Amino acid sequence: MLLLSALALAPAITASPALAQTPAPVSADSKAGKRALLDENAVTVRNVSREELVHGLPLVDDDGFAIGTVERLAGNEVIVSDGTAEYRVPFTQVYAFSKDGGDHYAIRTPKSRLKPEPIVAAAPPPPPTDADEAWEKLGPEGGPLPDEQDEPEAAAPADVAPDTAATPGN
Repeated sequence: MLLLSALALAPAITASPALAQTPAPVSADSKAGKRALLDENAVTVRNVSREELVHGLPLVDDDGFAIGTVERLAGNEVIVSDGTAEYRVPFTQVYAFSKDGGDHYAIRTPKSRLKPEPIVAAAPPPPPTDADEAWEKLGPEGGPLPDEQDEPEAAAPADVAPDTAATPGN
């Protein structure tokens, strides 16, 4: 009987009073949360949307070193240029943070780990002017649109393998 009484009291004796009470998490709209966000060293981080990543937006890495500026989006990658090379960064690696009252944009990957690619210099065609005779017939690349009367060319016949049965065998 004594043994059963000791076993029944054992969890109560060994349990720490600190474990019994778990403090509630602090939210940003609470008094403690507002006080913490007023700290000059506080930085809030958030995900970005595709609409935010516009041409010319400067990006830094986690340490604050400049990576370059956004050139364009290509699928799920952000093309970033530093003027000498382009870098392909997965969209999921880009985030925004607020510091000193402004939004800044960063990449989780350091620049030293990014693979540089040569800059592709493709100038867009000049826009049509009223001086062009048929400017409304220009296609998206600046060339003429195909006429509606044009029919697509017939596909060339596939190469036919020579008939081995007709050739005499040795």
